Amino acid sequence: MIPSRIYAPELRRKVTASLDEEAKFVLGCCYTRHHDGYLRERAVIKLIGFDRAWIVPFVIQLLGEYVVEISERILERLDELQLETYRRFAAANESFMRLTRDHVVSYWACYYRAQYRLPTYPPVRILMELGLWNGREGRRRLAGRRDST
Repeated sequence: MIPSRIYAPELRRKVTASLDEEAKFVLGCCYTRHHDGYLRERAVIKLIGFDRAWIVPFVIQLLGEYVVEISERILERLDELQLETYRRFAAANESFMRLTRDHVVSYWACYYRAQYRLPTYPPVRILMELGLWNGREGRRRLAGRRDST
């Protein structure tokens, strides 16, 4: 299970510098759940591009959250995501993906509807590019609002 938030202080660079690569990935995944959005953003940027199946849910989880700036940073580096690894994860974890897509639509509808049409909202764009968005989510949540989906 992915923790919802952690509230521990960030480790000092001297400590993190002594970690091996896998330990740095684990710490980065933990930091994607940190209460500080800036730390979450820095952490996910360091994880993008590494082909580890266990990293995927930590990146995907961020798409279903309210801080669109983090999704914008992920979108900027979309070409570094390992497409097949993300698709395999999504196929094996449909309930997680359905919940994430529902969160994406919910946050868009609540906070970003005036700023973005749903297809241009960064989390949706990422999921579409990865082949993990089918469009039913928006139609189901926003029945009758064809101009938005």
